[in-house]
Amino acid sequence: MVAPTLPEAWVVGFSGVGRTFVADQILQTSYPSPSSDSIWNVDTKYYKANVRVCQIHLDNPPQDRTPEAVVLVVDATDPRVNADRLTDWWARSNASEEAVRLLVANHVQQPPSDAKEAREHAVRLADLEAWCHAELVEYVELSHISSQPDECEAMGRVVEALQAHRWPGMALKPHVPRGPVVENDPDGEPPAEGASTRQATEMQAALLANLIAQDPTLDELISEAETQEPDNTDDQLFVAMQRTCTFGWMDECVCDAGALCSVFFLFDAKYRHAK
Repeated sequence: MVAPTLPEAWVVGFSGVGRTFVADQILQTSYPSPSSDSIWNVDTKYYKANVRVCQIHLDNPPQDRTPEAVVLVVDATDPRVNADRLTDWWARSNASEEAVRLLVANHVQQPPSDAKEAREHAVRLADLEAWCHAELVEYVELSHISSQPDECEAMGRVVEALQAHRWPGMALKPHVPRGPVVENDPDGEPPAEGASTRQATEMQAALLANLIAQDPTLDELISEAETQEPDNTDDQLFVAMQRTCTFGWMDECVCDAGALCSVFFLFDAKYRHAK
């Protein structure tokens, strides 16, 4: 029996720019990875999943694989890094529009001492941010490579973004509502409608996880709403969704009205299930 192919998260960059450090922080290990590929056992409040974390050289994207997430790691002081080079790599990467997209800029707070080089450094940073905005890539600044994982707040945001993704094969935990149970037909094949229901619920759970990662107080709001009388539930839901819409996540990521409705549905289902 052939083992299922795991979804992949690519950590991409030149050698010596912090690529291994970023991969190790995602894997939550304090020692260097023994190989360029490692298995990340994602375990959040809402789901579990296994993801292959692959270190990829910036000049050599694999041609026969499609990543679920791409984390570009660049040295902000390196003149080799520019928008044209990143655009060329992205075009050859096979990354889909649904993939998680992050760029980690290292050495941002360490500009060259030479005045001319310092100006070029500032221009390079502005170009990187502009490229990220145009390509819907989240820009994360890393001032320096820290030997202490807990001291690197920027890496916390990278891990949060990856955990909020709907990974293929993810297993929802029991307290996340799964929707109606659908029995198999006599031939043992589940109906297509049931599969669609499960897929929709996985998407809702991932969206909710992303929202709570951006604003942990939403999790408290959920708990508060579950203790309210039914007449107050709609007000709590409205406040939760209103707070969600004010967060920058809604501007940085593509989220249409249908996605909002999905999140609202999950809030509502969670409350009704608790009742």
